[in-house]
Amino acid sequence: MGKLRDKYKIKYDILFGGLADKRLVADKLPALNKFIAYPTTIIIDRKGEVREIYTGFTGKVTGKYYEEYAAKFNKVLNELIAEPVPDADYFNAQSK
Repeated sequence: MGKLRDKYKIKYDILFGGLADKRLVADKLPALNKFIAYPTTIIIDRKGEVREIYTGFTGKVTGKYYEEYAAKFNKVLNELIAEPVPDADYFNAQSK
Protein backbone atom coordinates (compact mmCIF):
# COMPACT_ATOMS: atom_id res chain seq x y z
CA MET A 1 0.00 0.00 0.00
CA GLY A 2 2.89 2.36 0.69
CA LYS A 3 4.08 2.31 -2.93
CA LEU A 4 0.56 3.03 -4.21
CA ARG A 5 0.14 5.93 -1.78
CA ASP A 6 3.52 7.38 -2.69
CA LYS A 7 3.05 7.01 -6.44
CA TYR A 8 -0.31 8.79 -6.48
CA LYS A 9 0.33 11.06 -3.47
CA ILE A 10 -2.76 9.70 -1.71
CA LYS A 11 -3.46 11.50 1.55
CA TYR A 12 -6.58 9.63 2.65
CA ASP A 13 -7.04 6.25 4.31
CA ILE A 14 -7.11 3.14 2.15
CA LEU A 15 -8.78 -0.07 3.26
CA PHE A 16 -7.36 -3.23 1.74
CA GLY A 17 -10.07 -5.88 1.90
CA GLY A 18 -7.86 -8.71 0.76
CA LEU A 19 -7.06 -10.46 -2.44
CA ALA A 20 -9.50 -10.87 -5.33
CA ASP A 21 -11.44 -13.52 -3.45
CA LYS A 22 -15.12 -12.74 -2.92
CA ARG A 23 -15.40 -14.90 0.18
CA LEU A 24 -12.36 -13.28 1.79
CA VAL A 25 -13.65 -9.77 1.04
CA ALA A 26 -17.10 -10.68 2.38
CA ASP A 27 -15.45 -11.81 5.63
CA LYS A 28 -13.49 -8.54 5.91
CA LEU A 29 -16.38 -6.25 4.84
CA PRO A 30 -19.59 -7.92 6.06
CA ALA A 31 -21.61 -4.70 5.63
CA LEU A 32 -21.42 -5.09 1.86
CA ASN A 33 -23.99 -7.68 0.92
CA LYS A 34 -22.51 -8.41 -2.50
CA PHE A 35 -19.13 -7.80 -4.05
CA ILE A 36 -19.54 -7.44 -7.81
CA ALA A 37 -16.16 -6.52 -9.27
CA TYR A 38 -12.54 -5.80 -8.48
CA PRO A 39 -11.40 -3.25 -7.69
CA THR A 40 -14.23 -1.72 -5.70
CA THR A 41 -13.87 1.81 -4.33
CA ILE A 42 -16.13 2.85 -1.47
CA ILE A 43 -16.37 6.58 -0.78
CA ILE A 44 -17.25 7.28 2.87
CA ASP A 45 -18.20 10.77 3.98
CA ARG A 46 -17.11 12.62 7.11
CA LYS A 47 -20.06 11.16 9.03
CA GLY A 48 -19.00 7.63 8.19
CA GLU A 49 -21.80 7.06 5.67
CA VAL A 50 -21.23 5.36 2.31
CA ARG A 51 -21.84 7.96 -0.40
CA GLU A 52 -20.59 6.25 -3.56
CA ILE A 53 -19.46 2.81 -4.66
CA TYR A 54 -17.43 2.36 -7.83
CA THR A 55 -16.77 -1.12 -9.17
CA GLY A 56 -14.41 -2.33 -11.83
CA PHE A 57 -11.56 -0.58 -13.54
CA THR A 58 -11.90 2.36 -15.90
CA GLY A 59 -8.38 3.24 -17.01
CA LYS A 60 -7.10 5.72 -19.55
CA VAL A 61 -7.30 3.11 -22.30
CA THR A 62 -11.11 3.25 -22.06
CA GLY A 63 -11.04 6.76 -23.57
CA LYS A 64 -14.21 8.77 -23.00
CA TYR A 65 -15.37 6.37 -20.26
CA TYR A 66 -12.25 7.18 -18.26
CA GLU A 67 -12.74 10.91 -18.79
CA GLU A 68 -16.39 10.68 -17.63
CA TYR A 69 -15.42 8.52 -14.65
CA ALA A 70 -12.58 10.83 -13.61
CA ALA A 71 -14.78 13.93 -13.89
CA LYS A 72 -17.56 12.38 -11.79
CA PHE A 73 -15.14 10.90 -9.24
CA ASN A 74 -13.32 14.22 -8.77
CA LYS A 75 -16.62 16.15 -8.54
CA VAL A 76 -17.87 13.82 -5.81
CA LEU A 77 -14.60 14.05 -3.87
CA ASN A 78 -14.47 17.85 -4.15
CA GLU A 79 -18.05 18.10 -2.86
CA LEU A 80 -17.31 15.80 0.06
CA ILE A 81 -14.12 17.66 0.95
CA ALA A 82 -16.08 20.94 0.95
CA GLU A 83 -18.61 19.62 3.46
CA PRO A 84 -18.11 20.82 7.03
CA VAL A 85 -16.65 18.46 9.59
CA PRO A 86 -19.41 17.30 11.96
CA ASP A 87 -18.94 18.48 15.52
CA ALA A 88 -18.23 16.09 18.37
CA ASP A 89 -21.89 16.14 19.46
CA TYR A 90 -22.87 14.42 16.20
CA PHE A 91 -20.49 11.52 16.85
CA ASN A 92 -21.42 11.31 20.53
CA ALA A 93 -25.11 11.01 19.58
CA GLN A 94 -24.30 8.29 17.04
CA SER A 95 -22.47 6.16 19.61
CA LYS A 96 -25.41 6.05 22.05
